[in-house]
Amino acid sequence: MRRTEPIKIGALIEQMVANNSAFTQGMLEAKALGAWREVVGPLLAEATQKITLREGRMYVTFASAAARSEFFARRVEIRRRLNEIAGCQVVTFISVR
Repeated sequence: MRRTEPIKIGALIEQMVANNSAFTQGMLEAKALGAWREVVGPLLAEATQKITLREGRMYVTFASAAARSEFFARRVEIRRRLNEIAGCQVVTFISVR
């Protein structure tokens, strides 16, 4: 069936997101990753060598033992803030490598 009425792009995107949970999950994960610097602060962000987020598990690699220690002291707060910014429980576990 061909649609004859125009549809707003915003409505089309909302419909696509609502119908695709993997796409929605990916957007939420990207939002959490994008907030990393804001949440951990500039010093810890600079010491972050690699960060990935897959299926609720965040994997982080730090350049120094001092950064790793700082992270461990704040890991519960960091996870809570990342989820708060994402708007739901996106990060369930954080692993330091």
